Amino acid sequence: MYTLKQLSDGEVWIDYSKDKNIPLLKYILKLAFPKDTSEPAGHVNYYKCSSVFAFDYWVGINNNNYYNKTTASVYEIELPELPEYFCIKRDSSNPLWKKFIDWGNNKYQTCFANPSFANFFGVYKEGGRDSHWTWYSSKSHTDLEISLEQWNACVNPKAGFVLPKKWCVEITKSNSKELSTWINTNKQTDSSYTLGRTEIGDFLHFPKLEEYHLFTGVQTGYILITFEQFKKYVLKMDKKIIGYKLKDVKYADAAIKIDGGLHFGQAIKREQILKIEFESAIENFRKLNLLDEWFEPVYEEPSKDKTFNIRSLSGTFQLTAKKEGLYFAPENKVIDPVVVRDIITPKEGGSAGYWFTQNLVSVNLGCKKEIIISDLDKVLSYWEENFGGK
Repeated sequence: MYTLKQLSDGEVWIDYSKDKNIPLLKYILKLAFPKDTSEPAGHVNYYKCSSVFAFDYWVGINNNNYYNKTTASVYEIELPELPEYFCIKRDSSNPLWKKFIDWGNNKYQTCFANPSFANFFGVYKEGGRDSHWTWYSSKSHTDLEISLEQWNACVNPKAGFVLPKKWCVEITKSNSKELSTWINTNKQTDSSYTLGRTEIGDFLHFPKLEEYHLFTGVQTGYILITFEQFKKYVLKMDKKIIGYKLKDVKYADAAIKIDGGLHFGQAIKREQILKIEFESAIENFRKLNLLDEWFEPVYEEPSKDKTFNIRSLSGTFQLTAKKEGLYFAPENKVIDPVVVRDIITPKEGGSAGYWFTQNLVSVNLGCKKEIIISDLDKVLSYWEENFGGK
């Protein structure tokens, strides 16, 4: 979701050519630019007031740069609070839909059975009747329709970030390698992606748009997320605190004295960790307002272990790249990747005037026969890249 501040700062423009939701567009513009009184017409190519400028169907702050803007649907702008009257179009495939129906039934003490012919549910004002929870098969052009994500952000402000259905992330020098690995595993096309120097500054989109994942700008309907959000919500790499360590050794003697030697000793000077399970010690430093001042959190390193399916004469088996080596599942043992690399590396030599070159296609390993060399090479390359020499 984009914020009103991003809109008023010109970081994002609204693209309403696709949605054509004029009531929601007007509502958002009034919130983002409260001093403006002009309203955009339904089918204009040009609209201008003191803060807002429109070109075709892109609306945003006038900063004399209308092209290649990050654009968002009206449904992707975060609302600061739920409108007094609104409706939401049925989307039974969205897990938020049932939550929305339950919310309305509970809040307004009504029990709608969510009939299939009802295309819209919402809070409505009818004549002199107060706002009430209702449904209808179609809406008028003046009804304020919002998205399930906008509703959820309003009624569950602590819910925080929700990964959009369609998202994109900018490719940088520091994240290109990780993004390249991810997209080649999860791609929805037949193309292979090598995100190198020439792709830096482009945007990786998911799911695919037409037959592509890679674009030079953010495409309409996609929401730009940060790489940190990508790691947390796509890779599920939310960092877990496993303990605390001193920011500076100068705090060590005082910290040892306060703890009384119960949970750590002189080793704290050599980056010994105050483990997270020592709750009483951590709480003691927190009460003294010293935890944040003297200590910094230590996070659990995300596992880089990766399992590969390996082809052999007797069928497919699993080989897992781990820090300590390659876990050979058929025999429940860890084997040395350096030895395996040496075995499959092409050999050359000469004898009695003859020169030979040895290029293997398959190799036997333990109980497995005729293992495909190219499969082993993939596991070894991954291990060498992530664990080799560490």
